[in-house]
Amino acid sequence: MRPDEVINQLISRSEYSGRVLSANLGRSQSWLRNMTGKDSRIGTVAVIADAVGVDLVLVDRATGATIGRVDPPAQCS
Repeated sequence: MRPDEVINQLISRSEYSGRVLSANLGRSQSWLRNMTGKDSRIGTVAVIADAVGVDLVLVDRATGATIGRVDPPAQCS
């Protein structure tokens, strides 16, 4: 998954609206919308993880199930 897809999936899986989630984060709704862009910082982490030969994965805390793997952005890989 691309970083923007991961962030969008996390928001979709949550029980919160964008307004509530951004308030919980102490951020504006525009900040949250910007984080769904392809240039999010999670992409940087994915690039570094890829460079050292590891996968960046998301794990559901409640179930332990893997949600998905974060792929480095195409322009950085």
